[in-house]
Amino acid sequence: MAIKITINIVLIAALVIVQLAFVGNLPYPASSLKLVLIALLYILVLVSLKSSLWWAIGSGALADIYAMDFFGTSILQLLVIVMIMHLLLVKYFTDRSIYTFIALASIALLTQDAVRGLAGFAGGLIYGSPPDLSFEFFIYEGYALLVNLAVVAILFYFVNYITVRFKPVFLIRKQK
Repeated sequence: MAIKITINIVLIAALVIVQLAFVGNLPYPASSLKLVLIALLYILVLVSLKSSLWWAIGSGALADIYAMDFFGTSILQLLVIVMIMHLLLVKYFTDRSIYTFIALASIALLTQDAVRGLAGFAGGLIYGSPPDLSFEFFIYEGYALLVNLAVVAILFYFVNYITVRFKPVFLIRKQK
């Protein structure tokens, strides 16, 4: 059990370090890649809700250490996103198809952007700086969504190739 916990902690730290140190320094469209959200989606679908919640807490805590926001905002944001994805996965998306992954990733990415946008808007109201809602902002968000959805689709087909977790199962009666 301790080995499993240690491996998860190391993987969480590695994912957050790659997200903060490497992905942020990539050129324009690739720098908007959100590896933590994509990893949380796949952990939620492949492993369990409990594991994805622990990953959300761990990666949110590490991201909060480096963020300039209040401590706990990333944790709360990731926990809310995981709970929304789980609710949608259980109640509405019953299969594990590419459409399910794209829809869940879209909702997670738009939720994260909406929460960050509302927090920035509230901060702008408090400090007197107007929010940036120009046409370029929406173009940037559209490119970010496309880049992340492309990575989700590529990972889906890769995981679908190496495992049978997403393949449909048909029950066949034996003839006597």
